[in-house]
Amino acid sequence: MDDKQQIIRIYRQENQAMVEKDLPILEKILSDDMHLIHMTGYDQSKKEWLEQIKNEQMCYFSSEEESIHDLKIEGNKASFIGQNKVDARIYGSRNIWNLEMNMMFEKKAGAWLIVRQEASTY
Repeated sequence: MDDKQQIIRIYRQENQAMVEKDLPILEKILSDDMHLIHMTGYDQSKKEWLEQIKNEQMCYFSSEEESIHDLKIEGNKASFIGQNKVDARIYGSRNIWNLEMNMMFEKKAGAWLIVRQEASTY
């Protein structure tokens, strides 16, 4: 599997793991220093995000991929834009969002990890 395929597979694993609340998979594919920048601008650490998935402050019901574009790989860094329809309940409010994620990856010890995610709508 080439780098491009690995990076896309990790993104898809993340979306599936969010819905399934599969914290061990998320632990594995997210860099320890990963940050998720929410639509509100809130900068959330990996630890806090996983805790909120665990306690269902953030509960993901489905994530339907619509597109992946602008994939760039430069050495041990990569990025792309992913667009998904996400059905989620966030802090008690449920909605279906057209969620655009600006994804950033880094290859560490031979494995691609998600290091930063910036959310917006499309």
